[in-house]
Amino acid sequence: MVSSRMNRYTRSEIYERISSERKSWLHCRWVLPFTEQIDVGRGDICNCKWAGVSVRELLRRSGFPEEIASNKGEDMAGLHLCFASHVAACQEDEWFGASIPLGKALDEDGDVLLAYEMNGNPLSPDHGHPLRMVVPGFSGVRWVKWVDRITVSRMESENYYHQKDYKVLPPQVETHEMADHESWWSRLPPLQANPLSSVIAVAEIIPRTTSLHVKGYAISGTSGPVCKVEISIDAGKTWKPTTIIYQEGRWSWTLWETKIDLPATRLGSGKAWSRALCPNGETQQLDTDWNLRGVAFSAVGEKSYMQ
Repeated sequence: MVSSRMNRYTRSEIYERISSERKSWLHCRWVLPFTEQIDVGRGDICNCKWAGVSVRELLRRSGFPEEIASNKGEDMAGLHLCFASHVAACQEDEWFGASIPLGKALDEDGDVLLAYEMNGNPLSPDHGHPLRMVVPGFSGVRWVKWVDRITVSRMESENYYHQKDYKVLPPQVETHEMADHESWWSRLPPLQANPLSSVIAVAEIIPRTTSLHVKGYAISGTSGPVCKVEISIDAGKTWKPTTIIYQEGRWSWTLWETKIDLPATRLGSGKAWSRALCPNGETQQLDTDWNLRGVAFSAVGEKSYMQ
């Protein structure tokens, strides 16, 4: 710990502190085929409105050193904000925890919350009642539920799931035993920000026409809101624009759709790809390397269609 001082707050005291609302998507994981993760495809995501206390303000009001909280001093480099939940034992540890770079929590645009409401209602037990972390743009595993301790530390969380899970192992690591034997877990950083991605939810030929209706969603990590989504029906040789039909703030998902006139050669069946773009020039990649844990999948969205 950076300081040995500990502050304890009741739930009502937390509720009375600086409250804030953010609409953000919670992205737990997208899974590559033939990995150790449960295969949920690309559907493990939700878009919610969260209300809670600004963690940045909570740290300030807890007396966190001003020269660090001002986000100007070099002392902040290498510091972490650790979250812990001791509500129940986990499969691989007696508690659950995670950490994020302190800079994310202290960034005015980082929007990290200690949340107590979801979509205008108090959190239910399965969503983290009474308090949970909301870390927009970061992997869902960092959004610790039932959080009961927050610590500023020079070390990342020591929890098993932070140290030996949710890391992008290189393709040659094919088993947990290999990762342990070759010390890969300690050599790689934990997954934090999610990659820029898009998903095709629907790709269908409109009856009695030669038009393809395509729609889906896109998300970004910390690179800014999605500014454009494009579609290809020729394996990425050419791309066509779509129309963004919903986007609320920097952290919400982006819903999009379009209609494409199909050439005669592609009327029977085919495959549509989608890619997302951000204002900083970042473009969703065409492919993603396989990794043992199946995390951080960010290849182009893909869906087949037929007459």
